[in-house]
Amino acid sequence: MRYFTPELYLKLQSADEQSVDAAMEEWEKAIQAYERHLETIKTQLPPVSRAIAQMDFHDWSLLMFSPNAADGTSAAELIILLQQAKEIAVLSYSLTRVVERFNPPPAWDLSGDQVYWLYDELDVSADGTKSFTHRILLSDGTIVLVNFSSCRVRKTSSDRAISHADLASLIKTA
Repeated sequence: MRYFTPELYLKLQSADEQSVDAAMEEWEKAIQAYERHLETIKTQLPPVSRAIAQMDFHDWSLLMFSPNAADGTSAAELIILLQQAKEIAVLSYSLTRVVERFNPPPAWDLSGDQVYWLYDELDVSADGTKSFTHRILLSDGTIVLVNFSSCRVRKTSSDRAISHADLASLIKTA
């Protein structure tokens, strides 16, 4: 993370009010700097991928992260499934490299079973290709680095399960 670092986030959690006030000033500067940065790169994103630059997934639950890159194999696509209340978001990335994971700083409190999306940053990849980097800070302090050529975002509501009538209206009988 370049703007919304885990270290800065930890400063915001301090018990010392003066430290928190100073961290809030740093945080506001980071927001302004990132917004300027995002404005400079937004037009470089493929049109289908620009939606990710407009999304705010702060405090959304991470429901799925697939494929599981723990086996070290590379995949061409990454799907991230997020939920907040009755809203579901599906992020589908066309990958240009293996997804990277960075462990939290030692001072990070790893309490809680559920992992949430805290903050993210988009950037143009430094390798000179037409690819992009999505840095994601999760609530367990993990940073995920996703290098992609395109990203699609779909949001929907999960207010009820699909019925037989819904399914029949969506898919014609063979």
